[in-house]
Amino acid sequence: MEGEYENEHKEDLEMVIEAETISGNESGSFSRSLLCLCAVGFLMNSKPSEPFLTKYLLEVKNITQQELDDFVWPAGVFGMLLFTLPVGVLSELWGYRVMVLTGLFFR
Repeated sequence: MEGEYENEHKEDLEMVIEAETISGNESGSFSRSLLCLCAVGFLMNSKPSEPFLTKYLLEVKNITQQELDDFVWPAGVFGMLLFTLPVGVLSELWGYRVMVLTGLFFR
């Protein structure tokens, strides 16, 4: 029973290797695009200054903790919520690549 199972997987693996060989550069291009997209997503979301933002606003800008909790943080959340739906619609109209590049530009 195990031998049949292994043979089936070997056949599947051979089919995948054959498909990659036939596609040639398309597979490498897809892998490169996927790697680039993952790198962009990682770099966009790594924000090393974020843990220090509260301390900076409290000490340097003299904003109270109450003001941060009542006005500053909700403004960021609601601002992001406000733009989420239109950006989704625009990405369907203009294409995802244009919207990703636009988002990178305005970051």
